[in-house]
Amino acid sequence: MFGIFKRRNWKPQVIGDLSGTSNGISVLLRNFPCRVDDADGSRTYAYGDFGSEFLQELSDHQLGDFDLVNRTISSGAEKSVYVKLRDLAPFEVRVSGRITGKRDQFYSDLADALIEAFRSQSIKP
Repeated sequence: MFGIFKRRNWKPQVIGDLSGTSNGISVLLRNFPCRVDDADGSRTYAYGDFGSEFLQELSDHQLGDFDLVNRTISSGAEKSVYVKLRDLAPFEVRVSGRITGKRDQFYSDLADALIEAFRSQSIKP
């Protein structure tokens, strides 16, 4: 009966590569930090507010001006940045593909591609 309420033992983990795609936008995350449960191997974000902090840092600071990102990606190159959050080691984010809409659509597609990348490695909020 008490086994149901067993406390989880989360340990830090770094995943070498995870990737996802949505509506023509692809992301590759390298050396991605998360936590893993010793007992069942389930994975979660590195800390509670990780998802929102990560997306804000990536979109507001790291990727830079949308027009520059659009020109870079539209030329067939990828945009590569390093994201540093709290006390975690920096990890790389590469964005490539084709941008099919305006700024808001791009960031929506980017968020969906990131969700797909997290799902590919069973990382949950």
